[in-house]
Amino acid sequence: MSYPDDNLSSSVPSFSANSSDHSGEGNNARAMSMAQGSNAIQENVTKKKVGFSPLVVMNSQSQHDIEHYAESIVLVYVVAFVLVLLVMHIAGQVPGQSLALKVASNLMQLIGEVIALVFCLRPALRFRREYIYLRRLVTQNDLSRNAEMLAVRRLYLAWCLLAIGMALCISGGVIWTSYDIRMPSSQVPFPGLFDIGFVSCYPFFLLSTLLLNQDRRTGSERTRL
Repeated sequence: MSYPDDNLSSSVPSFSANSSDHSGEGNNARAMSMAQGSNAIQENVTKKKVGFSPLVVMNSQSQHDIEHYAESIVLVYVVAFVLVLLVMHIAGQVPGQSLALKVASNLMQLIGEVIALVFCLRPALRFRREYIYLRRLVTQNDLSRNAEMLAVRRLYLAWCLLAIGMALCISGGVIWTSYDIRMPSSQVPFPGLFDIGFVSCYPFFLLSTLLLNQDRRTGSERTRL
């Protein structure tokens, strides 16, 4: 039997949305902690002798996937964002009034959110392939893989929910930008349509955190996550 070549043990970012300042920087920085939670879950499952399939073991040894550079990518993005804002400020652009500053700021925020969405979708798709593979084994009466299949399914659902929440956050950012570039920021209606995306993303972030939290045994570990 052949296995897909993609790396299943990915390290991807995670985060929650902020509807008050609509900042993409904070979302991307928080994305790293969710990846660490996912890795911890995989390690805990392994310690309990619920071994992942050969697909996971084989791909976990690969060091050439984009997720291995997640921290560097986020750092470069944050530095670029700060430099853009600094250059615009030095050029005399007034926050809330300058169209150029609005476009640059909102565009950089959306770019950061899209990067984070990609980092959520990639592990979701990998865990989906792994779940399908394990489900076939269980269907073929290999019941020893049932616990492993359930663990992988939980990770798949967690990253799917995180990706949905991020997509909703992006939709709110796009609508906000459409208002912000057409009028002074102080005149943008509040609450507005953009708040639907910003507010509705929170339940998905919460559910994904709870799913990633299930393998943590102590109350202090759950509180930290």
